[in-house]
Amino acid sequence: MEGKRIIETFIMELINNMEKTQNWPDVDIKTYSALINRLNDERERISKELTECVMKQIQNKRYYLNYCTYLNNIYSHMPYYYRENIEKAILKVSKELNFLYDIDVTRFIQNLTVILLEFIIFDYYERRKKERNFDIFKNRPRLKAIFGQQPCTTDTTFRRIELIIRDFFSPDTKVLFVGDGDFCSLALKSLADFEIHMLDIDREIITFIESKNMGIITHTVNLAKGIPKELENYFDAVLLDPLWDIKGAEMFIYPACSSMKKNKKSRLYTCICPVVTGDDHGKLQKMIIDKGLVFHEIIKHFNWYELHANKNYSELLNIFHEINKEYIKSDFMNASLSVPFATSDMYVLGFGRVNSEG
Repeated sequence: MEGKRIIETFIMELINNMEKTQNWPDVDIKTYSALINRLNDERERISKELTECVMKQIQNKRYYLNYCTYLNNIYSHMPYYYRENIEKAILKVSKELNFLYDIDVTRFIQNLTVILLEFIIFDYYERRKKERNFDIFKNRPRLKAIFGQQPCTTDTTFRRIELIIRDFFSPDTKVLFVGDGDFCSLALKSLADFEIHMLDIDREIITFIESKNMGIITHTVNLAKGIPKELENYFDAVLLDPLWDIKGAEMFIYPACSSMKKNKKSRLYTCICPVVTGDDHGKLQKMIIDKGLVFHEIIKHFNWYELHANKNYSELLNIFHEINKEYIKSDFMNASLSVPFATSDMYVLGFGRVNSEG
């Protein structure tokens, strides 16, 4: 993990230079949030002024190039040493002008500020892992096949909420979990003091979350009937793991979109399994685009599900093991039926075109 160590060393030097502190690895979320906000403001200032500064540099270097060309012309009789230096200066400033005229180069330099922010976020994101509290999952409610529940692994639960912590820093952040059989709301509340809501149709899940007394706002909601009016256009971040078929995904994603603030900073995190959606996967992507959403990230195999932890699933597989044993007699099918985990992708979505407040 040489690359990771290089990043950690780089970030430590950067933070110590900026903050004059030696305790960055133990910095609290408020200090971290303040730093990120300050760097974001600086990035926006650079973005606004960069083009203007580049144009000034172009003007200055063009003047210098003309001057060098003039010298090269009028002093052609000078010794070769002097003319060689002038020609080198002409080549150098011409190359610099080519860089400055290239819009892609300017955009790359501007994006380095984004990369730097992502380095800092990565560093903090990695260090937060040691704070995971797996005790919150003790005595969790049993699975209910009627609701299509297939909880992810506890590690996946934390990795999901760490995406939210990666993207949001302000304590004013409002987060909604649309269905929360994975108890992501508890995991997030254990790491960040955001305003956190969850909604579910399963009253046992809601009671379990309420029993933790962590200040999570719960809502008993049947998504087939939509979401309460007061939850519309309210949340900065919304996370959901919908039913993987196209109709189930639509039933979750539509109300999730309604609950999001209509600005470019809001995010929707949804789990999608292309293998299950199959031929409908294109329809699902079109539906997402038609809702005004754009794809910020698609993280392959992000979510993991322990298949044999689900008793109903195990009973189902036993039937097909018997069919294979008696009729098909395929080692490949036998191995396939014994796969211990399933995975799905994580889609990080946001609004593209929004109103002026975005």
